[in-house]
Amino acid sequence: MDFYGSDLGNRLINDALFPEEIKEFLKLEKELLSEIIPLFDSLVEVGCMQGRYLQWATKHVQNYIGIDIVSSYIEEGCRNLTQNYGKLIKGHFILGDAEKIDTILNWEKFSINPNRTILLFPFNSFGNMQNYLAVIKSLKKSGASFIISTYSTSEIATSIRYKYYEACKYSNLKKEKTNEGVVFSSKDGLWTIAYHQNFLLRIFKEEKLKVDVVNFAGIGKAYIAIK
Repeated sequence: MDFYGSDLGNRLINDALFPEEIKEFLKLEKELLSEIIPLFDSLVEVGCMQGRYLQWATKHVQNYIGIDIVSSYIEEGCRNLTQNYGKLIKGHFILGDAEKIDTILNWEKFSINPNRTILLFPFNSFGNMQNYLAVIKSLKKSGASFIISTYSTSEIATSIRYKYYEACKYSNLKKEKTNEGVVFSSKDGLWTIAYHQNFLLRIFKEEKLKVDVVNFAGIGKAYIAIK
């Protein structure tokens, strides 16, 4: 949490440091969500930062909820909502952990329908959450549809990720291939993984979650469950 609440974590969301391939990834991630969103009227962004999808949500859904573990992001998101978008959308920002999504999302409290809500894990936020199984179990309990946007573990995707993290100037950047996926870490606290497709699909199957996979941007994968 300290990493993401510091300048080190802020480098990951600094557009000036994005390689062109990452910019394309983010563009096509948004286009993919745009194709699916007509089925829903509420968007929950998990790992929302300051509300990366807030402005987009004002044009596509009635309700927006942003969840993040970094208090400064949540505070900035709340200010942004109040000052710029509060009249356009019903929104909330919540300081919380993705492992507790099912308890954070009190459907009655927020007056939203779980059957008309989709949870988005944008920009590999899922790969920054080390207890992936707890997150998946909580997702299942929430009963909502979801999209997990992440990277593939291909050589090209891995090389683009290396270029991206290298541009962030992390100390002693290391790459490790494991049975679960491809991990990048650094001496100053970076830890992020892209899971192998077969590994994640096995976990989803064990949890009895039906998930479809969409490849996009040459380096991206989206795991989609529509209830």
